[in-house]
Amino acid sequence: MPIAIYLAVRDRSFFSLIIMSAAGALTALIPFALPVFSLSNYLAWFGIVATKPTDGEMVTKALRYGIFFLLPPMILVAQRIISLNKAGTWELDKIFAYAISTLAGAAGCIYLASKPGAGMYYVLPFAPLIADMIVLVCRENAHVMPKKKHVIPSIVCGLLIAVMFVTSIPIQKRFVRALEWDRTTNIQKDLHAIMSKFEDASIHMGMGDKYQGYNNTLQKTELIFEGNPYVVDFGVMIETSKLGIPLPKLLVDRLSRCEIDMWLIPRGEQPFEMTGYYENTVVDKEFKEAFLKYYQKTDQSEYFDIWQCSRP
Repeated sequence: MPIAIYLAVRDRSFFSLIIMSAAGALTALIPFALPVFSLSNYLAWFGIVATKPTDGEMVTKALRYGIFFLLPPMILVAQRIISLNKAGTWELDKIFAYAISTLAGAAGCIYLASKPGAGMYYVLPFAPLIADMIVLVCRENAHVMPKKKHVIPSIVCGLLIAVMFVTSIPIQKRFVRALEWDRTTNIQKDLHAIMSKFEDASIHMGMGDKYQGYNNTLQKTELIFEGNPYVVDFGVMIETSKLGIPLPKLLVDRLSRCEIDMWLIPRGEQPFEMTGYYENTVVDKEFKEAFLKYYQKTDQSEYFDIWQCSRP
């Protein structure tokens, strides 16, 4: 959007803004063309997130990292105000509009990143724009300062870039470690082996009682994209249970009717007993009781216990 605003102001035309906004909206809507993704549910989630309380520790962390995203557009806005004031004209300026829109967008994402369960990765789409802002800040200083003093803004910009780069290294290292490519690949192979063994069964991913096992369930997309049902997301339930949103009775009814042939529970764990990030019970007692009543463990793979419907 900031780039679209920049082009619209530069060309004094809303055509580019309309075209780029439409292209962005269509791109964002592409996943919802698949039946597994519900647009109405996605939009409803925004209302749920808005009710989440802002966490003080998360706010501090968001501001600590967010300042690197906010500082370049803030400096650029200040520079443009000074330049426009000196020029004696306050007509709409493309750089000013570009910086203001970037600042507003980044600030909004930082606010969302301060919510429990969120994170600074919300702001990453602005990283290329912020890099461009740093270059523009350097250019702006080069225009207004004497040639002998050009080195000062260059050093400042260089230091800012270096600080952003250095502070990103620990985060990227943690991210790479968290990917665990080998283990992830093995889990995916395990899921495909289960689907091959029970090729006529409908299979759904469940959850156990530990975070390590829960991380294994994140590969549930392997099941979903092979056409298996996706009626409940326990990652989402961690959030909804904290907010006091009750589990739909329809889910319990599905269990009693054995609409899903088989559930996968992380190996060696108790089904649906995990405590959420907020130290809250994730899965309702009614759901767990129905599951244990109508399903039993019948098999085991490398990473999962296999629970099948016990009804005749």
